Amino acid sequence: MEPEATPVVGAKVDFNWEDNSTQGMAKPGDFMLALVYNEEKNLYHYQMTALRSALTYQLVLDQNWTGDTVQCWLAFIAADGKSQSTSVHMGAIVLL
Repeated sequence: MEPEATPVVGAKVDFNWEDNSTQGMAKPGDFMLALVYNEEKNLYHYQMTALRSALTYQLVLDQNWTGDTVQCWLAFIAADGKSQSTSVHMGAIVLL
């Protein structure tokens, strides 16, 4: 399964990914970084709270973003902050 970004009613985005903590330097305790960019408003929003092992995270955005198209990215950062993955562009979605 490729990582997915799915719009949810209420200007929310569900991020979903597979656990690949057995590959390379990936660890279950790495933090997931979710980032969205709203080109219309020239604003971005990001959160780094979920663990890699959670496999899902819901990012809540400002209600005035409803109906806007946002670009979504996902990356992981080691718990000690010393290394990070490359980001994955998950494409554009329209917020509900």
